[in-house]
Amino acid sequence: MKRIIYHLAIVMFFLTSCNKAELVNRPPTELIGSWEWIITYRGYAPGPMNPLTPQKAGNTEQIVFAEDFTWASFVNNIPQDSGTYGTGHGTYSPSQYTIYNYDSIRYYRNGEVIKGMVNYYKVQHDTLIFAGIFRGLYGSDSKLYVNNKDGN
Repeated sequence: MKRIIYHLAIVMFFLTSCNKAELVNRPPTELIGSWEWIITYRGYAPGPMNPLTPQKAGNTEQIVFAEDFTWASFVNNIPQDSGTYGTGHGTYSPSQYTIYNYDSIRYYRNGEVIKGMVNYYKVQHDTLIFAGIFRGLYGSDSKLYVNNKDGN
């Protein structure tokens, strides 16, 4: 019994002595990096421009998330927008039997929230998935990026 109390005391010490500000102020590691747009599934019937790809659109897109909470977007390697970001986590429950967990990114410019700029996301292997209301799957109204390991 003394051994159990001793181990519980050690665990409690480590849990209470962690610097919580460090944990809150660190972005998810799987999000950090350079991401190349690969496909967008639109919310209507499939056709010549649905799904949309860089080849069909005639342009490339890239988004970069840095560990210092800065982000930048590029079209055809030309800077389009940049600022800072914050991440969050929540749940969505459309019925009493279904609960979806989601992660989100909110974008800021000069310390102000960019209106309408929030992405619900999930990282699966080397793919970043953005969706309007994220339910854990990609499909209608989702945009996929692949991790660009070279950063180019």
